[in-house]
Amino acid sequence: MWSTAIDTFLYACKFVLEYFLERSLDRMTRQISKQRTMHSLQPRSHNSMPDIYGVVALKALIEENDLRRRDLSDIFETRANCSEVLAGRQPLTIQNVQKICDRFHISPLVFFPR
Repeated sequence: MWSTAIDTFLYACKFVLEYFLERSLDRMTRQISKQRTMHSLQPRSHNSMPDIYGVVALKALIEENDLRRRDLSDIFETRANCSEVLAGRQPLTIQNVQKICDRFHISPLVFFPR
């Protein structure tokens, strides 16, 4: 009887700890991602920070990580799709955003206006 109660208690503690750790990690990841991206695109002439999102944020990630279009083959099905998105002729899809976020460990919020 005590064994079952202890197991249940430990399972509940584990669940609560994982939940709060995950929330903290997500929040820290968003903050770090936002700061890194904003810092890389901050104009040097004054202190105002631009509101970047979508393709501009993707371009900043590409530049910041010294990537080429062929390096994004795991995100876009073809180089042509990548070129179309970067040129603004085709929108980022939800699947693209999800793959980008997984690869760069950033929040999807980076890709939407604030």
